[in-house]
Amino acid sequence: MPVRGDGLKTIPFWKTSLLTGQTNRMDLLVDQETLWRWMESDDAARPRIQEAFPHLAADELEFLLTGTTPREWEAVMDSDS
Repeated sequence: MPVRGDGLKTIPFWKTSLLTGQTNRMDLLVDQETLWRWMESDDAARPRIQEAFPHLAADELEFLLTGTTPREWEAVMDSDS
C-alpha cells in the first residue's frame, strides 16, 4: 500500500456491523502508528476518535467504531419511515 508524504496510507478494514451483524469492508486513509496507539490504549487514556483521526469523515469514524456503513444506516432510516 502506498504511503503518502504525511505518513497516511490506505488500509482495508473489516468490521462486523453492530447494526446488522454483517461483516463490512471500508478502506481508510490513516497513519498506522496512530491507529495502533488508538486501538491499544485503554478506554480512560484513549483519545476521542475525532481527535485521533480528524481527517476522516463522519461515516468513516462511525465505521471504525461500529462497523456500520452509510448504506446500512440509510436502509434502517428508510425502514423506519
